[in-house]
Amino acid sequence: EGAGPGTVAAGRGGVHLAGTCMGVQLIDNLIEGGIGNGITLGSLEEVDSQGGVGDQDPGWVVGKYDPCNPCAPGSVYVPPAGGDGEEGPEYRSAGALYEVRIERNRIRHMGLSGIGVVAFFDLEEQDEFISVVGLDLLGNEVSGCLRRELAEIPENMRPYMGYGAVTLADVEQLRCHDNRIEDNGPDHQYPVCGLFILHGEALDICRNRILNNGAKSATEAEDAQQGRRGGIAIVFAVPGLVPLEVNGEWRPRQNGEPAARIHHNVVSQPLGQALFLQALGPVSVQGNQLTSRGLIMRVSDPSFWAASVLILNLGWSNEFYLQLVGFTGATADPIEPGDMPVGSDAFVPRPRGGLDDFGVGRYMANGNVQFNDNQVFTDLAERQFSFAISSVLLVSLDDVTVQDNQLDCDFLADILFTNLIAVGMTVRVNNNRFKETLFITLFSSVALGLIFNNTSDNQATHCILNLESPLGAWLPILNPSIKQHDNQVLFNAFNFLDSWCERLSKWEGLLAAVAVAGAANNDTTHESSANIEGGFFGFGLNPDNG
Repeated sequence: EGAGPGTVAAGRGGVHLAGTCMGVQLIDNLIEGGIGNGITLGSLEEVDSQGGVGDQDPGWVVGKYDPCNPCAPGSVYVPPAGGDGEEGPEYRSAGALYEVRIERNRIRHMGLSGIGVVAFFDLEEQDEFISVVGLDLLGNEVSGCLRRELAEIPENMRPYMGYGAVTLADVEQLRCHDNRIEDNGPDHQYPVCGLFILHGEALDICRNRILNNGAKSATEAEDAQQGRRGGIAIVFAVPGLVPLEVNGEWRPRQNGEPAARIHHNVVSQPLGQALFLQALGPVSVQGNQLTSRGLIMRVSDPSFWAASVLILNLGWSNEFYLQLVGFTGATADPIEPGDMPVGSDAFVPRPRGGLDDFGVGRYMANGNVQFNDNQVFTDLAERQFSFAISSVLLVSLDDVTVQDNQLDCDFLADILFTNLIAVGMTVRVNNNRFKETLFITLFSSVALGLIFNNTSDNQATHCILNLESPLGAWLPILNPSIKQHDNQVLFNAFNFLDSWCERLSKWEGLLAAVAVAGAANNDTTHESSANIEGGFFGFGLNPDNG
């Protein structure tokens, strides 16, 4: 009668693509209603105590033996050995999926994710992922999902799982383009992401609209459940890899595909960061509109350290053969150079607790970070007081470039230490505009380049601070230097604030002197005290007054 499709109150969900699926195309569907995922990726199989495979159950197994299911809060966590001391089988992935294309689907009002894996595992106990090799997410609409009550994420699983409109555990060759991911999640009390990726290789995320996931409610942010939340949250990303022979051994080498390419997205997150990314390999973040409208004042929460954007890169430059020297042996069992098979899994790290790839030098890849042409807005114009270290925090063991961005911070009764923190072996902070509410922010930009630091041609509300490299004292042959010129600072446009940056420098120096005195009282050696004398966090100050 034209009333439209009916919704299902307690149906599991829409479409299930089981493990080992290959070459599947899911295009132009309407998926609406149910308590599970709209599109579920992967399946599990039971494993007996001898390691043999029992029931290969491609269906829903999370909470399968829970008498309260499906009334219990929703979850995608499979505890090891049946879980939490209760009787039950152990599960593992039934196999990876290959070459999956999900395009132009409308996925609405699901209890859990619009698109998500069937389960996450405790990686400290099981080296298991639901893996997808070759995944295209193109032009989909995901809205109103994660609408059921969500189970609190166990403490041991907070590093290894997340709730999101789109949730992926392990994905290679992802293309996520032109999707609308809006209005998902009950409210900001639950840890909700727009796009959550636990582990990815060669990620390409472009032209998506990711808005209002985990909408604000009347409850205080500090009462929110712990867990990962954000517009785009990528726990770890690595580049595409090829074999490289070094001293008769095969080692994984980046093949030219970046660890993450995040371009031209519009992301607005009610609570938490617009972008969280940890990587080992080149990263490019360009032309995005990134907004965060709330943070959680917990030291353990990433938004306390960076309210809107946090990028950490563990890749090395190879200028001094650091990739070779720092390589930590991430390959599997050794393979003779002539025996490397095409498409081999020889670059899979030896199993260990946690994310196998997470660590400096696990792959021979650089750590270049490009953060250019973005507009970042940290909107804290609410009545409750909040404090954060920075709005944008970029850290790499290689090169960091921050150019032609507009970084805005709006506050009512909030305090921010600095708008931007950029740390790398070499750093360039050029041609940016930093704007913050007057009088309640110390710095507009803080930059540390361990070898080179060029901070020039910026316009800022507050002082621009460049930290002297400790390598000057430890390795004077490197002669690390700071270049800064033609910065314009609004504070210096007021006569009575003209010397604010110099005064602030002296104030920080006084704090450092107090720290030195405290260290001396605790029988700290004079040598270690000298390392922090006259400096901030162990580094000398070099403020730029525009």
